[in-house]
Amino acid sequence: MMIDLARLCGRSPLSLSEIAKHEVLQVSHLDQLASKLRKAGLISSRRDAHD
Repeated sequence: MMIDLARLCGRSPLSLSEIAKHEVLQVSHLDQLASKLRKAGLISSRRDAHD
C-alpha cells in the first residue's frame, strides 16, 4: 500500500479499492491497515464521491 502511494505521489488520490485491485488484496484488509497508518500520521485520507 505504501509503495503504491509513494509511486503515485503528487497524482490524484488513490482509493482503497484501486490499491486492493492492484495488490490483489481485500478492501477490508486495506481499510484496517489504512486506519493504523492514519493514526500514526503516515497517510491522510478524505471522503470522495467515488469511494
